[in-house]
Amino acid sequence: MTATSTGPSLGPTTPYYGGRQVSDPANVIKVTGTPSSKAIHNNLGTIAIENSASSAWILTSKTGGVATWTLVGSGTGPIDTLTLTGAGDSGGPVTASGGNVNLAGGTGIDLVGTTNTVTANVVGGGLKTVAVTGATNVATNTSYINANATGSTSVTFTLQATGYALGDIVEVVGLSTDNSGGAYWIIQANTGATFHSGATSGASGGTLTGTQRYSAVQIKAAAITTGAVTDWVVLNQSGTVAIA
Repeated sequence: MTATSTGPSLGPTTPYYGGRQVSDPANVIKVTGTPSSKAIHNNLGTIAIENSASSAWILTSKTGGVATWTLVGSGTGPIDTLTLTGAGDSGGPVTASGGNVNLAGGTGIDLVGTTNTVTANVVGGGLKTVAVTGATNVATNTSYINANATGSTSVTFTLQATGYALGDIVEVVGLSTDNSGGAYWIIQANTGATFHSGATSGASGGTLTGTQRYSAVQIKAAAITTGAVTDWVVLNQSGTVAIA
């Protein structure tokens, strides 16, 4: 049931919903800055206009002696388009759907949202880390842990013909329970690509081979032609890594 009373300071009528007074029509007050959470003397539905007329709030809740004011308008206007302008960004302007633009973490990036802040965290030194025990097609910006391979049963990591960008990095890290020696892991270059390490270059479509249980290597896509990497350069290595 809705009861009404008349009061000149509250407008023509003041309905009561769930025991809460609601101004009808809404009262409008002026404030400086964000309206106070202690302003519980105002009725629900009261509109607060910031003194410079750049923002407006509406009183939506009075619970436990705390007034909740919800921002309903701002002088800067709502965000309806997000434009990507970074050197490595792609996709152009992103248009909001239902007033919302989703932010998603990517390879090596986790996003954490709290209140009005989104924090980007780099994971695993910027590379996604994956443990493998068998033949693997290599993804971009990924660190592979070669788990439990033996010198007599190597794991082959195959670089793809396309799907990489200039500057992409790939790692392979040895982690084996076996210490007998041999080829623990092999990185197979994509067709037409060559590995380079210092003054040494391998063959086109060649290989990098880790010959110790903890051999590790990090390579970077240094040149791309028509979408395919032509040159992979060794940035770092640990243990013995043979180039061919």
